[in-house]
Amino acid sequence: MKKQTVIQGSTLTGLVVLLSGACSTGHPPTPTSPVSASHRDSVLISGTSGWAPRLLPGKWQYLIHDSSTISMTNDTTGHTEPIESTAIYVLSIADSENVLILTSRVDSLSVNSRLPTRKTEETSEPLELHGVLSRQGHFITTDAVAPTTCTGTSVSPSSRLQELLITLPIGAIRVGDKWSDSSSTTICHGKIPLTQMLVRNYELMESSTCQPGTAQVRRMVSNSLTSPLAESNNHLSASGFGTATSVLCLNANTGVLLESNGESHLELTVTTSRGKFPFTQNTTTHIESIDES
Repeated sequence: MKKQTVIQGSTLTGLVVLLSGACSTGHPPTPTSPVSASHRDSVLISGTSGWAPRLLPGKWQYLIHDSSTISMTNDTTGHTEPIESTAIYVLSIADSENVLILTSRVDSLSVNSRLPTRKTEETSEPLELHGVLSRQGHFITTDAVAPTTCTGTSVSPSSRLQELLITLPIGAIRVGDKWSDSSSTTICHGKIPLTQMLVRNYELMESSTCQPGTAQVRRMVSNSLTSPLAESNNHLSASGFGTATSVLCLNANTGVLLESNGESHLELTVTTSRGKFPFTQNTTTHIESIDES
């Protein structure tokens, strides 16, 4: 089965800021598996058919707040910096025969950090991302193009999309059942192009922290990052790995995200002409829908 190849789900906004101010040299960086059987009945779903959500047309606005602690080591010392970021993303889904048309965009992004940063460079990257989805949230096509060069710190509309758009199970499931998906794409972190591999595992849970009538899902993500080639102009490359766990509250009928809370851990080593610089990022993320139609 061909993997999805368009979406990234990383929480590296803060690390991009760090990469733009650390490791400074003459070339500084701006840096499916089957459903398992279960005999437990879901408290969410009445009757015996199980949970089988399907995406429907609509428009949703999300507030994403990240609170990160980033540790880094330079030539002589190591130190830790807190970074807070807030972003507003908009998803719009329209019906088109047997598929759904997606438009996503970043409405705003703010980063609060004590680190010195250079002025954000303008890029030619589009402000919107368009795609065609199945009613289970699987991408069929997209207009996202893998970057050939990375020139600044602008945030792509796809950078958080997989956290907002949940891949739904193909068939009806019950509490305790699991499903998964994966993706591979080339992304930019600052001026460093990276190949990102994501594996996402989901489990339908008893609803304990979400509002009544919603579906509660646990998502566990593993993430690997590698540089396809060292960038010849500024001699930068990076590699790393990460994990993330979150609890999602979803609309029980459509599977649309209503709220999520999660934690992630990332270790990334940046290699420059001066040597290797390790970064460690721990992030707590809260996402909530602030407008739904």
